[in-house]
Amino acid sequence: MATWDEQNAILELQREYFANDDHIRSEVAIWADSTPEERLAEVAAMTRASAVLLERLDEAQLASLWRTRQLPADTIAILERL
Repeated sequence: MATWDEQNAILELQREYFANDDHIRSEVAIWADSTPEERLAEVAAMTRASAVLLERLDEAQLASLWRTRQLPADTIAILERL
């Protein structure tokens, strides 16, 4: 089992990877030439898939998902500036 420091190092590498502009560009590249209608259709499909997954959860799992989680103050400040 990984130590606390090793786990933190792994999480930091994951954070850096997912925050990298090149990663974000590669994730959205498939939508560069799509129409708004195609994008909307994909969002609708994802929504239907999410509904199916939510239906499979028990009450405790659903309660955990719907529990209000406060955003960190710095995140709220960033969003307010946007």
